[in-house]
This record gives sequence, structure tokens and C-alpha cells, in this order.
Amino acid sequence: MLNLPSTKSLIIFCSAANNSSFTLAAQELNLTQSAISKQIIALEENLGTRLFNRLPYQVNLTKNGQIYYKSIRKHLNNLNKITNKIKSQNIKDQHLKINISPSFAPWLIDHLAAFNNKFKDFKISLSSLEGCQIENFDKIDIAIGAFKNKPRNCQSQLIAQEKMLLIAHPDINQNQEITIATHSSRPKLINKFLSTTNLKNLQIKQGNEFEHFYMIIDVVKKNHAIGLVPDILVKNDIINKNLINLNNISFDSGYKYFITFKKHQYYQDKIQKFVKWLTL
Repeated sequence: MLNLPSTKSLIIFCSAANNSSFTLAAQELNLTQSAISKQIIALEENLGTRLFNRLPYQVNLTKNGQIYYKSIRKHLNNLNKITNKIKSQNIKDQHLKINISPSFAPWLIDHLAAFNNKFKDFKISLSSLEGCQIENFDKIDIAIGAFKNKPRNCQSQLIAQEKMLLIAHPDINQNQEITIATHSSRPKLINKFLSTTNLKNLQIKQGNEFEHFYMIIDVVKKNHAIGLVPDILVKNDIINKNLINLNNISFDSGYKYFITFKKHQYYQDKIQKFVKWLTL
């Protein structure tokens, strides 16, 4: 079993040696002079040798004190360096870079405050990179997106099925022909929806195409068209009556939301915490 002095006593010893004064060491370390003296005496008793010559207005190191100080200062500096390195690495480890589908981003943004309250040391960076999200794992830690099938070549967990709502402005006139905005990345979605949904009481024609669902929502809010968008994007707008779910129509798009990451990454603390939080 190691019989070593406390780190506190060694720091006090080095401060007294640097300042050649117990009084100045007490000021530097925000301790009383009595506490400094007691720690030095205890350290000398532990070592079985005097470390300081006590003079009326200062102290100086004995020969053994000089030898001990030279070694202890070196080891304390090394200990300080490795401690700061580990702390710095820990901060880096808590930085989570997430690539997220625009259709899921509003939900996550609404809930980030809850995550940050639970894990106060985490920093989240959200992005929406172009191309296949799985291919961007050299730039990110986690990807969240909509897929028809479970992604391959990575670890993944199902978050939710994508349910679409037919949304409209509250002042829409249902007695005239209505234009429906189309998502350009899913051109077949509207055709499938129109062919499988009973809309006999509505006259609908296809209108302009938009790359993102939030663009469709903006068009609908201006009462220029109706749109088919994921329910998670418009839940609050429907509650607040900024939009309506036209005829209470919902539609299963066939897509599912998955959270994905490299297989070996799941054992990283930051990945585990975020995945468990998101999938609860």
C-alpha cells in the first residue's frame, strides 16, 4: 500500500518554497498561516526530515527540502498537465455532432432544452448535410433521418413511423378547386396519397414542387395551397389553430425515422446517453 503525502500538503509545500514564506503561501492559497504551518510540519514528520529552515521573516529550503522540491514540482506540473488534458478531452467527448433530416429537426429543436437540462455538459451541433446521411459519418457522430427500410452498414434504432397530415389554412375555401403543394424529393408521394385516400368532397389539382416540408408549410400558411407533411412538423401549429388537419386526414408515407451511427460508436458515453434519451 502506498504511503504518500496528500496532494494538498504537496501544493502547500511548493507554494511555501516558491514564496520563501508561509505567510505569502497562505495568501496565495487562501488559507491561514496556521494551516500552512500545520501541513508543513505534518509533511516533515511523514518524511522524517526538516524541509525548511525557519528564519524571523522568511523560510528557506534545507538540502533535503531542495531535493524534494525539485522532484515534487516536476511531478505536480505533470499531474496538472495530464489533468487539464483529460478535462479538455472530456469536454470534446461531450460535443455531439448530429446530421438530421429537415423533417425531423423541428421536433428535436423543441426538445433540445429538455436534453440540455438533463445533460448539462453536452454541446449539440445540428446540421443537414447533402447526400446520404450514412456516408457523412466522417463528419458527424449521429444521423437522424427518414428511410423506407432499416439502414445498412451501420447501427440504427427506430424512432417513429412517419405519419402525414393533409394541412390547410383555417380560412381555406373547400368549395373551389384546391392546389396541393408537392415535395420534389418524393414526387410519388402525392399520387399514392390521392389514389388511396377518399377525397370525393374536394377538387384537388397538383401544384408547385418544393424541396423541403417546411417550405410547403409556409405556402399553406399563406393560404396558397394545401400540403401533405409529417405530423411532427405541424403539431403545435394545429394546436394553436394556425393550421388545420383538412378532413382529419392522415396518411402512412411508408417511411420511418431512424437514428443511426457507426456500430463501434455505441459504446461511447455520449452516443449511449443521446440514443437512450431519444428512444425512451
